[in-house]
Parts: sequence; structure tokens; C-alpha cells
Amino acid sequence: MLRALAEKLPFENAIELAGELYGPRMWYATHGALGYVKKLLIEAIEMRDTTKHKLTMALMEKAFTVAIWHDGVGNLNPFNRSFSHHLLDEVGQPFCPDMTF
Repeated sequence: MLRALAEKLPFENAIELAGELYGPRMWYATHGALGYVKKLLIEAIEMRDTTKHKLTMALMEKAFTVAIWHDGVGNLNPFNRSFSHHLLDEVGQPFCPDMTF
């Protein structure tokens, strides 16, 4: 899916989205939900520097914080270097299972 989306993105290196660097981070950032993938990529497109046509970790880090989780900074942001590659499904995190019935 990420490869197909990458073909439509306005970044010259968009195919990297489906690669080893971005692919797993996209999973953690969106919990695999297409709606979150869409929100994240739209935000990245809107935030991009139109003079630079590259997808960057810094851009994706900012887009994640704006589009998905405002508290997702530092090691809680999948696009930050200090992220420890864990699901964001604990209490207070964006993908915490709803415990109410």
C-alpha cells in the first residue's frame, strides 16, 4: 500500500516511504490504519517546503505531532531518532484500546 501511495506523492524520494527507514515507522505512527496514513501524509504534504522536494524524517516527525498526536514528541514520535519502536497503545497514547464497554 505504501508503494502505491508513494507513486502519487510530491516528493522525489517518496518511494522511501515503503522502505526500511520509513515503512516500520509508518506502522507505529498509524497503527496500520489507512485513515491515519492519509492524515499523516496530507499533513506532510501541506507542511513541506516547496523549494525542497524531499521527504525527510524531520518533516514526518512534525506531521505526526500535528496530525496524529500532539504529545508525540521525542521518544514518543515514531520519526524521532530516539523512538524505541514500540506500539503507541498505552493509556494516554493515540492507539490505546478503548476500555469502556
